[in-house]
Amino acid sequence: MPRSRGRRPRKREGSTTRRVRVPPEVAALIEEQLADFRAKFGRDPEPDEPIFFDPEQAELVAPDPRRVRAATVIAMVRARTPERLIYGFVRTDGLLPNEIGYANMTPEDRAEWDNALAEYERDFSTDRPPKPESILVAGSKQRLRPQRSRSALR
Repeated sequence: MPRSRGRRPRKREGSTTRRVRVPPEVAALIEEQLADFRAKFGRDPEPDEPIFFDPEQAELVAPDPRRVRAATVIAMVRARTPERLIYGFVRTDGLLPNEIGYANMTPEDRAEWDNALAEYERDFSTDRPPKPESILVAGSKQRLRPQRSRSALR
């Protein structure tokens, strides 16, 4: 059966990597990031080193996950990603499955994603008038509604 019909590539025993196909746009971004790495550090990255790094640091340091998550949410808002997906992304600490990804999620991750979307629909459904605490995100006409507590956003 061809790989394109659902068979996954076999992982070699003890291997921690696997090859995946990425869209050309993603391949171009990775190449750009590798070029930035080479320019900053004068070499190719080792297999165990991150290619995404904090450019403000002299040493090779992975970017702060909170800053990455915040930048991702800003990009999602600018791209006019539906609010419920942004909410799910934040609530699940980074899950954002497409249809194929959803089908391949672990039962625990799928339940977490489903619960986050159900919570959004229950608490922030768009069929009700916006709550006064809704905030307009700078640079976007799309509204994001904060959760009840800051600890829920972790």
